[in-house]
Amino acid sequence: MAQSKTARDEFSRAIVAMKAEADKLGVPFILVVFPDRVTVDKELREQLKVSTDQIAVLRSLYALVYQTLSDTPVLEVAEALQGRAGMYRADDTHLSDLGNIIAGNYVGKRLFELLANTGVGRARSPGL
Repeated sequence: MAQSKTARDEFSRAIVAMKAEADKLGVPFILVVFPDRVTVDKELREQLKVSTDQIAVLRSLYALVYQTLSDTPVLEVAEALQGRAGMYRADDTHLSDLGNIIAGNYVGKRLFELLANTGVGRARSPGL
């Protein structure tokens, strides 16, 4: 996806539209990025012989997120999953039950910190 200009443009338009909808509703827009398994699972990269260049393509997609919404908070779940065993199901690329718990706790904690420290999402006064 990161290599196709059409796909990048479509992705950017979709994210911008989601942000616009959140702004229209007066709610905070915070993007949470769940990593592709191969970016955080070193053993899988070794088994599949995934090169650094191939990982760079995935990372360029992450860069696109930041370029598209430079003023939007982005939470990357990769740091919570990196280097931990059992984060993904053995037979596919979806998070395992444990991975979902770890990711959920991480996102919840980060959202709480973000909203508490920045005031994003504080209740608006009636009539506003």
